[in-house]
Amino acid sequence: MRLYTCSNQTHLMRTPLLLPATAAAAGWFSYSYWYGSTAQMPPNDPPKTTDGPELSSKLEPEPSPKSAQEHEPDKQVTTDAPAITIVNAKPPASGSTWAFWSRQAPATETSSSTPQPEDGTIAVIGEASEANPKPATHVEPPAPQPERKKKSSDISASKKRHSDTPAQTSPSTPPPDAVRPRKSQADMSLRRKAGSTASLDSVSSDLARPSLLLPAFEHTYMAPPPPSLAKQITNLILRAPAPSPKHVYAKSTGPARPIRRAISIGVHGLFPAAYLRPMVGQPTGTSLRFATLGAEAIERWTVAHGFAGCEIEKVALEGEGKIGERVENLWRLLLNWLELLKRADLILVSCHSQGVPVGIMLVAKLLELGILSPSTHIGVCAMAGVCLGPFPDYKSSMGILMGSAAELWEFSNPESSVSLLFESSLKSVLRHGVRITFVGSIDDQLVPMESAVYSPATHPYIYRAVFIDGRLHAPDFIAHLVGFALKLRNLGASDHGLIRELSVPLAGSLYGGEGHSRLYYDERVYDLALANVLQTTSVGRGVECVMGVRERVGAANPYVLPWVMRGLLEEDLVKTRLTDETELLLRQFDEWKPATKALKDVKYRLEAVRSRL
Repeated sequence: MRLYTCSNQTHLMRTPLLLPATAAAAGWFSYSYWYGSTAQMPPNDPPKTTDGPELSSKLEPEPSPKSAQEHEPDKQVTTDAPAITIVNAKPPASGSTWAFWSRQAPATETSSSTPQPEDGTIAVIGEASEANPKPATHVEPPAPQPERKKKSSDISASKKRHSDTPAQTSPSTPPPDAVRPRKSQADMSLRRKAGSTASLDSVSSDLARPSLLLPAFEHTYMAPPPPSLAKQITNLILRAPAPSPKHVYAKSTGPARPIRRAISIGVHGLFPAAYLRPMVGQPTGTSLRFATLGAEAIERWTVAHGFAGCEIEKVALEGEGKIGERVENLWRLLLNWLELLKRADLILVSCHSQGVPVGIMLVAKLLELGILSPSTHIGVCAMAGVCLGPFPDYKSSMGILMGSAAELWEFSNPESSVSLLFESSLKSVLRHGVRITFVGSIDDQLVPMESAVYSPATHPYIYRAVFIDGRLHAPDFIAHLVGFALKLRNLGASDHGLIRELSVPLAGSLYGGEGHSRLYYDERVYDLALANVLQTTSVGRGVECVMGVRERVGAANPYVLPWVMRGLLEEDLVKTRLTDETELLLRQFDEWKPATKALKDVKYRLEAVRSRL
């Protein structure tokens, strides 16, 4: 659990305790939801009577509801009025919203295995620090050592002992596997039952395969070809503008402007209510984690490319509520550090799930108001974003959804206000040269692949990739087929709707899957987003983002997939440059033996175009 200490922390925690008993009972659920669901905020320990004479004197005069009825009502109201007026500030409508700004320590200082306190400043909505950030300290707890592999009988006995023993930590403490290294988490997942993983078929094995991130950046973009003599003469005579490129190229050298100041911003996703956490997952992926992993990726890149000594700042933007409320509240907090944002040479925004539209809208607001410099390199690492909403069938199965959870399904309607606002913000940031990397998980249990990579949008500055968890032993054919389709999109070609047709068969288990949150633990996701920002060419400002026709995910038509695959194989790019990958897909298709009904149906329908492969 991450702890924070600041000068106004005592007032923040004790304010709800000064309410009368009836008011405290009515507002306790709302208070515990916003503060208890966030693993970074300190637990609300109830004050004891020995805390001090001042606190005791305030709590003793408060009568219980039962004793209040025994006395005269008029006298009781007059005596209790001063105690109620102590609480003046109301919490914001979007819940607890705060921003923690700190500096990334150099690699020489972070090499120690013992976590060191991280000094920074914190601004909280509704507090005095909203306009005047206060000093704060962030302490990362030590990660437990990886456990040795146990037998299944030992694990079941250990689980039984833990279930019979009351927990010693606070309810807001994240589970131990939330802070373990990836190797430890992979070992733990190997001991789980096969039925609790995603719907991808797998072969039982004791060793986890390495995770994949497809398509690889170095295998997608090539160096820009030199212009031919005939093309140069034609352009000189006709003086016609060069046609807009369909994709960017890989740079042989780094950016011309040195990277001396960088900022890593983290925006978390939706913290689900208690009844949704078995399906969506525990709220362990927070903005602090994203900001730290993004800063580490920046540090690796700058050291490798000769920009050692770069000053890296980290910003964790935390806040609940609907998307519009989050953008407004987080924007008010960012106003405290506008000068640092103006001087930055590189800004990387790492966001997840609901935080993807929030992060893109924040960047659009900074650019439209002219706060960020045009020469600043800006990138967005969008992980499992709800750009087109979650799976539509889940809305009816989850019953009545309210607030920020119900808003997610509004993205499936292209005419909704939140969809139009997100589309407008996306076009704005791409017009300003922002590079966006959409990464989806192949076994996401909440967001379809088409939504995670935002298939309708087409622009050279958009890079799409799929994360395949090696612990699940995803089929080689399916993994490379999805990566092959995304590679075509990155190169400016069409996938003919293949990602949309595969989104439903690839859906993970709603109650046992981890695909929606597993991808943001992999550091290569952040490295890929950084390469897309700093190692690609520019296409100019004349290229606009084109939005395609949006269709419903999972239209039940068995004849669509063979036709889609046939159109994909007829692309000129596939027949010329990608012939070797097509032959690899053919061999993998012959060796593919799916185990689930959904994937068996996919192979049956693809048999019709096997000869085309």
